[in-house]
Amino acid sequence: MKMIKHIYLLLAALSIVACTKLDDNVLATNQVGLPDTIELSFEDSTDDTRVAINEYNQTTWSPGDAISVFYRSTKNLKWQYEGDYEATHASFSYISGDTGTQTSEAITILYPYNEDASVDYSCRYIHTALPATQQYAKNSYGPNGNIMVASGNNTRFKLRSVCGWLRIAIAGADRKISSVSLRGNNGEILAGDIVIDANSAEYTLDNGGSTANKITLKCGDGLALQYAPVYLHIGVLPQTFSKGITVEVKYTDGHTTKLNTTSAMTIARNHIVPMECVDSEGNPI
Repeated sequence: MKMIKHIYLLLAALSIVACTKLDDNVLATNQVGLPDTIELSFEDSTDDTRVAINEYNQTTWSPGDAISVFYRSTKNLKWQYEGDYEATHASFSYISGDTGTQTSEAITILYPYNEDASVDYSCRYIHTALPATQQYAKNSYGPNGNIMVASGNNTRFKLRSVCGWLRIAIAGADRKISSVSLRGNNGEILAGDIVIDANSAEYTLDNGGSTANKITLKCGDGLALQYAPVYLHIGVLPQTFSKGITVEVKYTDGHTTKLNTTSAMTIARNHIVPMECVDSEGNPI
């Protein structure tokens, strides 16, 4: 059995490049070694599909970003970007994981890395979760506010987004946002354990798994309002909110504002739905 000692993950333009060395024991149970290169890029879209957006409106990888790789197996390999700056071209290195027993010819990719994630024996369906608590990132969706997947038996893949996003715009002064929460007015499930088809990026709820009908975006020590709008993005499982949504904005001074819609609203996969800009009292600007 031929063993491969080095793995390279190349992203050109919007591609990943990964260079690593695996110990023989890691691949010992595999019938075939990993390919020399795996090229990943992003699906075509007018919307950005990555966790960070730089000043040129390019999607970028951030320090510490990690992906799960399932190679011919249900077990989870972790690769991580170890650079110290945001980059459209990033080098990922193997961190940990055992490929386990070969079950299919597929290579399946999941972003972000989740040590509890798994695939079925076809390596097509991914079990993972969208968290109900997310973290603010400037002008973008924060870590774990997006899920991307890809699968195939070649060396080139396009990552496809699973989530859609609600964008909230608030302007003002003299207040800091503590958190923003989102609910559907008909009790819709917004986050939790899901099963994703790695080929289509469509999801279903994981039977018996946990779910949440509220998502909270945390803003650390407080996000200071400015006269120019600040934008907050919440990653959501795509769906139609038949009776609209309720957004609750909490401030560090104890003030709370609620924003309500009553009309049906659809948040589609890989698209951003913007709300109109308001001030800290919820008045349109």
